[in-house]
Amino acid sequence: MAVHLHNMLIQRGYLAPPIELIAILEELFPHSFYVDGKVPISHFPEALVARRTEARSSVDIHGHLNVKGNRLFTYQSTLNSYRHANWDPMRIPDSDVPLTSYLGAIRISQTAQLVDEETGETRFTDTNLVKRVRAQGMDDTTLLSISSKIQRQRQARVRLSEAVQLCLPEIYPTITLAQPTKTTNKCSSTKGEDAVLSGGELLKLLRWDVFSDVCGEPPRSGMNYIWIMARRMMVFTQIANDLRREHHPIHVRAYETEEGFQTNKRIGLATLALMEEDEDCLRTMAKAFEDHRFGFKQHTSYWNATEPRSLEVGPDGILFVPRHA
Repeated sequence: MAVHLHNMLIQRGYLAPPIELIAILEELFPHSFYVDGKVPISHFPEALVARRTEARSSVDIHGHLNVKGNRLFTYQSTLNSYRHANWDPMRIPDSDVPLTSYLGAIRISQTAQLVDEETGETRFTDTNLVKRVRAQGMDDTTLLSISSKIQRQRQARVRLSEAVQLCLPEIYPTITLAQPTKTTNKCSSTKGEDAVLSGGELLKLLRWDVFSDVCGEPPRSGMNYIWIMARRMMVFTQIANDLRREHHPIHVRAYETEEGFQTNKRIGLATLALMEEDEDCLRTMAKAFEDHRFGFKQHTSYWNATEPRSLEVGPDGILFVPRHA
């Protein structure tokens, strides 16, 4: 509700600039707040009603965080995906793999490829992950580039392992690197077999995804969602108290006269505000948001500063996280 009210106040010119915390949440999770992830510029009450759902019950904190039972907030964080997969990355379904992740790149590199016999063009089979990546505007040429980088990553590690073996005294046993498991796929003529990684190699790569999820930018698993919710409740409390002191008709209807809102008066207040667009009410709401104007980094759980770092490819083909001074 707070996100919808904030958007209406912005669109109608009662609040500027946007509250940083809400604006970033809106950008990170658009599909959790709006139908099709599109921010409405009109018809605000209809947009809110489209995203409402009944309260659900759960038995523990993991139940509360289970997005499978939440029709509003549906984003699956990396850590949640790993937990539901019993910490086995290979059990995470493609539908839960983040597009901008190392796991996503590995999955793409292992996806079967089809070669057009007439044109010689190579494309990936239509898996869930490939379809999602394409929907974001990425073509198969870019996907092939990602796959090649992962393959070079493994080949470079194989060369490094062989070099280490040559330096070992003969008394040391031979070190055997895990080899890719070949499978048969009738619909593909080429496969990213070189991208199949051993367990240790896979974990070394995926540690970047975990790091990024907790303290990257944005730190989706590093945000203090309980504190964020508390902030929004403080805003609603101030709005309700201010409107009650003013004996505003919208507050009277939501909290006293409208029977349909008696079980959830705050939803009633927000819905009526979106429907009526009363100037005095909107100014009161805008003031409450201004009084609680907090930044995004004040609501991270673990560190006061995030570490925005990107992956780069070295001359040997190994993907790495650069260290900047």
